Amino acid sequence: MTVSIASSSASRFCINAISSVDTSVLYYIDQTSTSSGAKQGSCPGGGFKSIANGYAHSCAIATDDTAYCWGSNTYGQLGNGLTADSLTPVAVGTSGAMAGKTIKAISSSYFHTCAIASDNNAYCWGYNNAGQLGNGTTNDSSVPVAVNTSGALSGKTIVAISVGAKFTCVLASDNNAYCWGENLFGQLGNGSTTQSSLPVAVTTSGVLSGKTLKTVSSGAYHACAIASDNNAYCWGLSSSGQLGDSLFLHGSISQSAVPVAVTQSGVLSGKTIKAMGAGGLHTCVIASDNNVYCWGRNNEGQLGNGSTTQSASPVAVTTSGMLSGKTVTSLAVGKLHSCVIASDTNAYCWGDGSSSQLGNGTTALSSVPVAVTMSGTLAGKTPQSISATGNSFHTCIIASDNLAYCWGFNNGGQLGNNSKIDSAVPVIVNKPF
Repeated sequence: MTVSIASSSASRFCINAISSVDTSVLYYIDQTSTSSGAKQGSCPGGGFKSIANGYAHSCAIATDDTAYCWGSNTYGQLGNGLTADSLTPVAVGTSGAMAGKTIKAISSSYFHTCAIASDNNAYCWGYNNAGQLGNGTTNDSSVPVAVNTSGALSGKTIVAISVGAKFTCVLASDNNAYCWGENLFGQLGNGSTTQSSLPVAVTTSGVLSGKTLKTVSSGAYHACAIASDNNAYCWGLSSSGQLGDSLFLHGSISQSAVPVAVTQSGVLSGKTIKAMGAGGLHTCVIASDNNVYCWGRNNEGQLGNGSTTQSASPVAVTTSGMLSGKTVTSLAVGKLHSCVIASDTNAYCWGDGSSSQLGNGTTALSSVPVAVTMSGTLAGKTPQSISATGNSFHTCIIASDNLAYCWGFNNGGQLGNNSKIDSAVPVIVNKPF
């Protein structure tokens, strides 16, 4: 049994305990339970308010606006000044570039992480071979470094941030998008395929002429945004039709280095876009009818329409079965799977399940939504937010108890439960506070 003292005083104390037999189950003892025995869960107080998934690591923001990361750390993607893996959360460094700042938003993907700090600027750490940290170098960093604010970002602050495989995009205070890093497939959106270690502006001519942007989402090798007309636009790799413009060359590399409009005819006719997520080789949105529509690769059923046929234009996720009578409130798109929180405050996933990322207790593929297991560690709790990214084979949520729960692939310890064993059902992330 592993024990940690979470808090103590003359009259109050709390001790967390983790069983060495089953590390997914936490217990605690406090001044109210000394005679009745340990309680299941962790010490009250503290918690997480947002979470982000990388490939083999995860990061979250605590309720005190500090950041924690866990999992693989080969390139310093945990941000704690080291390169040793951690199976439980460790605090991201708060000295150097982060001195005196707190964290407002965080995003992780392949092997790097970025955040928006309380000064409304962006900071990144981890792998940097293509300049994805945005500081003008290609040197990895195990501590946060400031994204360059001269050049394209001069005089602007950062509103939203989204990390792709080896690139990063932000929405700035001028309501335009800026990206940096790898650009082999035009994922920086600036009309070229030249990588940049400094932010460059996403092209605003063409289909975005006269429009501003409201959100930005980075997938593995493509990015998408919702514009002021409440329609969706994407750029970058489209080898499986993940740009959604109905045009791609099946079996060869098709791409666009400038934004293209996602097809608004067909199932999206008459609808606008409320939220979106770019995944590995597919993209999904929540439309104005509060249902989900996806496009792109579908070999693993990640489009959720009951087939495994890919589509270069949007298709409707099946609303019979598990989602019957429900609408969708939140969306997360992974490498080969997709997940939502529905109006019944439960989570549902579809697509590849070979790494247990659907959370339904199996490793089977599903081309229609299946329910994430809500018994066990999530009994009596409801998901508040859900996270997966274009390079992740795992899924995480923040639940109604303000704690984090993850499931799926765990090769680097990205589930945060002090193990490297995959889990087909949600496990609790060890609480660091």
